[in-house]
Amino acid sequence: FSSTDYIGHDFGPRSIELEDTYIRLDRDLAKLFQYLDEKIGYDHYVLFLTSDHGVAENAMYLADHRKNVGIFDADQAMHDINAALLKADSLGTDTLVYYGNQQFYFANDMANHSFSESFIRSWAQNKPGIVDFWTSDEVNMRNDQIISMYNRGFQSLRSGDFFLHLAPGWTDYKTTGATHGSVFQYDTHVPLLWSGSLIPKGQSTQHHNITDIAKTLAYILKINEPEG
Repeated sequence: FSSTDYIGHDFGPRSIELEDTYIRLDRDLAKLFQYLDEKIGYDHYVLFLTSDHGVAENAMYLADHRKNVGIFDADQAMHDINAALLKADSLGTDTLVYYGNQQFYFANDMANHSFSESFIRSWAQNKPGIVDFWTSDEVNMRNDQIISMYNRGFQSLRSGDFFLHLAPGWTDYKTTGATHGSVFQYDTHVPLLWSGSLIPKGQSTQHHNITDIAKTLAYILKINEPEG
């Protein structure tokens, strides 16, 4: 059921377009549950419903409500850093070629790693919206609460050379719609609903990892947990 994702990205979480989409999704789910009850029987299936992520508020909406937010212009940042690096290092420091998911990528392995790291760290400290800055080595080695979330998505051959940690409410997306991808609660907290005769009635606000779903299903089915 991915329409909510596409429409949410384009119009934002408070839009009438997304509200309409969720009303229609609710009706679609009702038809699915009714079909399962009639064809399989409520006592013979277990169902769970969740989401792969949350969403940030639209940056312009927050700004209109006097929140300290903004949009990080990655293209301009890459241009400024490359121009400054070229001017500052006569040895020909490598250039940034890509930005994505709050990560900067160099063209090749850096010929002057320590210089580039020091230079970009100094640049990041003076930019609004940037809370912290880490090299790929720091993300891979350190284990505090925030960095550990970046670390779980780290892959040495695919991840960037430098990581930016943007402030709450800041985005590198666009002025319209909304996005996700931060480590903050609004992006990482999602509901999880279970249904079925084997599920005890109740509710809980206890924290669970999304990977617990697979283990729970294995327990209900009395089968081995998946490897890893």
